[in-house]
Amino acid sequence: MDKKNFSEVFTYTDENNVSSKIPIVIPMIQRDYAQGRSSASEIRKSFVKAIHKALIEGGELNLDFVYGSYENIDGSKAFVPLDGQQRLTTLFLLYWLVSKRENITDDCDYIERFTYKTRHTTRAFCDFLTHRFIPRFEDSLSFEIREDPGFILLWENDPTVKGMLVMLDELNDTFYGSDADIKYWDRLPLISFFFADLDELGISDEIYIKMNSRGKPLTPFEHFKAELDGAISNPEFSEKIDTVWTDVFWNIREDNGVDLPVVDESFLRYFHYIADIICYKKDGEEAPKDDFEMIREVYSDRQNQQLFEKAMDVWVGVDTEKFFSDWFVSDQPSAPSFLVNINQSVNLLKNLCRGEEQTMRSTLILWGCITYLMNTDKISKDDFRTRIRVLRNLALNSENEYRKERYQAMITETEELILSGAINLESNSFNQQQKVEESEKLGWIEEHDTEHELRLSTLENNKLLLGSTCLIGTENYDSFDTFNQAFDYRNDEDTWIELSRALLTYGDISYKENYWRVLIPGKNSSIWRKYLGPNTHVNFRERAKGAISNLLSDLKTGNSYQQIILDRLDGLDKFDWRYYIVKYPVIIRRSQHGKYYFPGERKSCHFYTMHAPLSTGGRHWEAILLTLSDEDGWVLGDYGDELMLEGSNTYIANDNQSAIVKEYYDDIATNIEEIEIPQSATPDSDAVDRVEYLRPVLERYREAK
Repeated sequence: MDKKNFSEVFTYTDENNVSSKIPIVIPMIQRDYAQGRSSASEIRKSFVKAIHKALIEGGELNLDFVYGSYENIDGSKAFVPLDGQQRLTTLFLLYWLVSKRENITDDCDYIERFTYKTRHTTRAFCDFLTHRFIPRFEDSLSFEIREDPGFILLWENDPTVKGMLVMLDELNDTFYGSDADIKYWDRLPLISFFFADLDELGISDEIYIKMNSRGKPLTPFEHFKAELDGAISNPEFSEKIDTVWTDVFWNIREDNGVDLPVVDESFLRYFHYIADIICYKKDGEEAPKDDFEMIREVYSDRQNQQLFEKAMDVWVGVDTEKFFSDWFVSDQPSAPSFLVNINQSVNLLKNLCRGEEQTMRSTLILWGCITYLMNTDKISKDDFRTRIRVLRNLALNSENEYRKERYQAMITETEELILSGAINLESNSFNQQQKVEESEKLGWIEEHDTEHELRLSTLENNKLLLGSTCLIGTENYDSFDTFNQAFDYRNDEDTWIELSRALLTYGDISYKENYWRVLIPGKNSSIWRKYLGPNTHVNFRERAKGAISNLLSDLKTGNSYQQIILDRLDGLDKFDWRYYIVKYPVIIRRSQHGKYYFPGERKSCHFYTMHAPLSTGGRHWEAILLTLSDEDGWVLGDYGDELMLEGSNTYIANDNQSAIVKEYYDDIATNIEEIEIPQSATPDSDAVDRVEYLRPVLERYREAK
């Protein structure tokens, strides 16, 4: 078996060691030229890029094996390829293009001896291209060819001709699109392949018929497998792809009667998934998206091949539907359960194969499962049950930490957690507060029985928590069930508002997002999920945790939200911002995202309810004026406006310790009255309910009008 370049195939040496020039003839039985098909865009581009890169860098590129035999055609010896027609055709087009671009006239006549026997039209086109067509390179090459008087319209119906035209444009754009002055002719011999004469190997034409009679174009996955075989050179690996590994993806092809993508696509997605894991562990970067580049950069390494093999073998013979349903649920269980609520479709392998977007959290949890399956001899089911729950908690509560500079540590720590139960508190990976919380909970579990872990698991499965229990704490063990009953993600808006109001009566539970904007749990479950998530502000956690603990204690005694609100508001001798939110539900109801704006350094009785999540550029309302906007004759705009008396130029504004009545003329305001609000001895608190205090003022102005 020899290694040859394209030009050397045109030379035949007989048994007497006499050399002669011969043609290359693509035989009748070969399928059409596939690399130029529009459906083969990725394959074409990657192949051309690989050739171009090799020639630019001066490195040899081997295109694997070309098989064929020497036959007598029309009375002359010719080389007839059995396998390699696609690559030989691409090289023919490349050699032709370079020779024309660089005005090569010497020792290039062999290009003219490349032809097709499949169709008369293909043969005629090759003859036209090499003997009669003169390119100008002023427009796209395919356009110039079609516009040439010698081009026959009938050739447009020949799929091989159409493919050649597409490939010529691809080659011309890649090699000469950015720099037409680069010279390639002398570098072309760097592109080679292993050449085998089937007659010398003793192989008959039967194999030729078996390999080519199907008449179907190669799929992208078949091209991928061919490239992979060349990189791996492991017959057992290749055999598994076509047998037991294929069975894995075949067995998950149906989902509630809906077919998943074909097995080939599922295979490719899994190859890319494991490649991503490998690259994340290496430097935090994703693996190349291009299939062939991924093979070269990832799977040409023997250790990476072995890792893929292990990660694939673990699914052989496994009922994946049962495996995942034994550990995960997609919703908050209605009864105490060790199953882990992952808040998505349970079969993570099927989700990957289906082509669903792979978030980093699903990537990590699936890798945790694969790590377990690769090490079942070292990890007990009970240990995995605990560790996969911890991984869920870390993965679902680290959304703000998902940055590529952390991916390497995240993958490494996922493996460490599953293998040993260890949590690295020193590294910069998952949310730090969540890691501390998980470490403390593991210590708490070791000190208690299985029932305690079951109750904790049930609490963590709450869809508002999904593992983050920092505002409840294991010290509230006896209130876990009460929390799950009260903080039910299916609560309606009115129930959430009542719960928020009741909780606010126990103290300042606001979470300061920045120097002016705060989050207060509000009218829907998404606000509560954000509020109850991991938090690094120690003072906030202590305040909120104490309030929640007190609320749960009162709820356990049978008190309702309404009763708690009435009991705790009754007899107040001061009225601060919390009082107004609790007393007047409209303030919470208007806040779509639970966000509030407090001007000044401290929270006072002058603040804004925000409709938008991050800025006051959207709709927002001064909270006291919002509660007063139900007064007859007074209306409130949507963008922080003052309260306006209809049909007049009279407005009222609220401030920290007073309300100011204004009149506007030509957009210039004149203060006509300032109403001082009686203040309590406690800073930023009123001695009276200023909403009720101001209602007579509004009525007086309305009647005066």
